[in-house]
Amino acid sequence: MNCPYLFFDGGEDTTVPCPYNVIRRVTTGLMAIQSTGKKLGTPKRAIDWETGKVLQNGKYTIEEKLHVGGFGVTYLARERDSDDLVVIKTLNETVRQRRDFAKCQQDFLNEALRIAKCTHPHIVRVNEFFHERFLWCIVMEYVAGITLADLVEKKGAIPEAKAVKYIRQISDAVMLVH
Repeated sequence: MNCPYLFFDGGEDTTVPCPYNVIRRVTTGLMAIQSTGKKLGTPKRAIDWETGKVLQNGKYTIEEKLHVGGFGVTYLARERDSDDLVVIKTLNETVRQRRDFAKCQQDFLNEALRIAKCTHPHIVRVNEFFHERFLWCIVMEYVAGITLADLVEKKGAIPEAKAVKYIRQISDAVMLVH
């Protein structure tokens, strides 16, 4: 049985508990030992998903990387059955290398669950969650267009009335989530 947390690659030797209780411990940069004492294999490091990468046994195919933020990375993907474009979000490489990765992943899922419970015209719909290798992923609706930041960069300052409209939309959505 493989633990989804076998992702450590070098760094200081630190023992951390396995949140799935599949293994007794995970030591960064070393082998992971199953509770039976059997070696599970060399710890893995996450790789970047390139265009064409297939996830969930062919259900999703990565089209392109959209954005890497301070916490997550988003990809544009195509869903096989519907041929719809979706966004898949997961934790970025920096977060995956943190010692508190398990907590970060739990926080990521908790945030996703809160958003999934929301129905609001200014919050994207969460379609599903899935686990790929050791990472939890969120599948969300894809909304074509540009970000507010890109709009400001491209066209300059937004007129006050329009800015107030956007602020109200954002505030309503944030109040619903939190």
